[in-house]
Amino acid sequence: MASQLSSKQYGFVLLAFWGRIGSDMKMRGKEAMDMDKGKMMDSIQIDGQKVELEAGYPVRFSCMEHIEQELDDYVNDFEAAPDTYPAKAIDDDAADKRCRVCGEPGQIALLKEKGM
Repeated sequence: MASQLSSKQYGFVLLAFWGRIGSDMKMRGKEAMDMDKGKMMDSIQIDGQKVELEAGYPVRFSCMEHIEQELDDYVNDFEAAPDTYPAKAIDDDAADKRCRVCGEPGQIALLKEKGM
């Protein structure tokens, strides 16, 4: 025989469930922002040329295994499709070229060029 929840108990369970989802979403968002700290740059060297970057958009890197996920995350986080380059074309030593998902060396750079 299944037990029935009162409306008060049901409301508590529902709030606890939504609270857990909300806190998980906030944590993922916070972790994503923490990963981008220090990566907001005005310009970057790509194949020896200085490229101006759009303000407010980070430079991220991804391995080939996680590129689709990172593209989706970039679009969802910034509501703009990133410009992509091979990671080896990025000459900037200040850039952390590890994949944000797995930490392996990134093969693709995701960034937003000014005026593109």
